[in-house]
Amino acid sequence: MTLFTLYKYTLDGYLLSYLIESLDPTKQENADNEIYNLYTWYFEQFPSSTSPFSLMIYKKLKEGQVFGRLVDMLRDVIRKDTHINNMQEFFSAATLPQYLTDMTRNNPTKLSDMLEKLIKEMDRQKRDLFFYDIKQDIETKMARKADNIYEYVKLRHQIRYRIDIIALLGVCEDCKSALPKAVNLLWYFTKIYCIPHMMMRANCSKCKKERSVIFPQL
Repeated sequence: MTLFTLYKYTLDGYLLSYLIESLDPTKQENADNEIYNLYTWYFEQFPSSTSPFSLMIYKKLKEGQVFGRLVDMLRDVIRKDTHINNMQEFFSAATLPQYLTDMTRNNPTKLSDMLEKLIKEMDRQKRDLFFYDIKQDIETKMARKADNIYEYVKLRHQIRYRIDIIALLGVCEDCKSALPKAVNLLWYFTKIYCIPHMMMRANCSKCKKERSVIFPQL
């Protein structure tokens, strides 16, 4: 009997091999290019509603010669020797690179303006599919955090056919009222959702205090 050892090359395997290779400074540039090619190949071969936007983001970073900085957040997970059981935990352990955190803290409009410009450059059908997917993701996360679920679900139901608007639920710091609010999706996604440390506030319609309603970070 002849025994054969079979191997299957996987996307995760390729990614990890290039990340390990990139730890060598002399091989980092080439490895980062391969990771970029890997990402673009994946989004082209397995498209989803968010694929066009992701491809545009990676292309923009590559053109700006900062794609390697995005890969830094994955390299740091390996350098920290964190105990990881699977790829989901691996990606969850990644944190924003310091340069991006600093950039958004010092000049938050720089990133938000870039994101808004990229979304507006998408063709109408792809943008609508992207909005639909993001709307579902944001509202699902919001529902998990909502205390007054009835009021939130009622608003969510009212705007269910509006892919350009999302339902949020905030709580007043003073009177503790839970207040549902319909918000423009493009504004929220580019100005709040994608920007580290940004928090949305609104005036309370119950106690009339200004900017006392806080919406949770999602």
